[in-house]
Amino acid sequence: MAKHLPDNCLMIIFNYSNQLEDLINWAKVCTRWKDLILYRLSQVKYLLFSSFNIPISVDSMRLYYSGSLVSPGQGYLTELLPNLRILELGPLCLSSYKDLFKLLDHESIKVAFGSPVNFAADTCPANRGVASLAFQKRLISSCVALKQLYIKNNFPSFYINSDLELLLRLNLDSVALAYLSMEPTPLQLPRLKILELDFSRAMPRDHSGYTFMDQCSSLESAFIKSATKTCSVNETKINLHLHDLVIQNSAEYTHDWNCIRGILCKFPNLRHLAIRENDEIADINIEELVDMLPAIKLIDFRGSKGITKQSADFLNEYCSQSGRSSITIYYNCKDDEPSDWPKIIKTHDKVCYGFDFMKHCFFRYFDNLPIILDPKENPDL
Repeated sequence: MAKHLPDNCLMIIFNYSNQLEDLINWAKVCTRWKDLILYRLSQVKYLLFSSFNIPISVDSMRLYYSGSLVSPGQGYLTELLPNLRILELGPLCLSSYKDLFKLLDHESIKVAFGSPVNFAADTCPANRGVASLAFQKRLISSCVALKQLYIKNNFPSFYINSDLELLLRLNLDSVALAYLSMEPTPLQLPRLKILELDFSRAMPRDHSGYTFMDQCSSLESAFIKSATKTCSVNETKINLHLHDLVIQNSAEYTHDWNCIRGILCKFPNLRHLAIRENDEIADINIEELVDMLPAIKLIDFRGSKGITKQSADFLNEYCSQSGRSSITIYYNCKDDEPSDWPKIIKTHDKVCYGFDFMKHCFFRYFDNLPIILDPKENPDL
């Protein structure tokens, strides 16, 4: 019966499939199906790995796979997906480094990430960590200039020696940050726009993510995950460019108000601020906070139990009497929060379309931040 369906109906069906393996199998049915599916595949820009079932959705730019990226008789992936820009490499996607490097040499692929370390023993180093580092080195050597970097559990020295002057977004965890703190010369990131740091685990006593932020003179947006009551802050280092700041604390260890005050005074031009999971901050602190931040437009305290509707009522009266523009505030509601409030995004979208911190990062928790922000306006970013 399907052979009698017009092409436009078949395309609707194919567009609803987000599994690469399914589309490849369907392309074997007949020449007409193959031609339609090849057109469908030509629209794909993101290929992501998933070992779970992905909900059906219409997104012509995004496909998922769960197995190998090279199959006998089907050619290399780039023949099927000629416009692929971003590729996630799963643990079993390729059989050798030769296949990996040939794939990465394709001119359309701008970004590759993942851990393709499960190669056979005779085709790669036996040590899994060495294999992973070899992959990272190959990625670095193939880049003219890195623009986004997402590192977990280490910070190899070859990154330090790479050209990071054009880096625009950086995501580091506690271990990577600790490696950096031991470098004799501080890493300078003059063009960095977005910084995401997780120092919720142990850090050197005289170093913190806030110290690292001082090395980023053009920083506009920052997301900090911390599990400390106090922190090391140089209040004489002022950043006038920072507009967006998220501070996510842990339930057991949260910044006290003195620490928060020291942090906020460094960023007088903040427009958007979120302080989540912090039970040290309370309604009584709101007036001092908005006095410190004359440009603030939005404050999100969801997850911080000490901020209630009392703060919202105060801000309405404060702005009315002072002549300031209205300040939007989100807080913990006793009942369901208003439907028009933006929701905290709890899914982990590995790739988001648009280099936009407020849209894709601000209303998330740290562990759900995207790995890649694919810019709309600059395809080479």
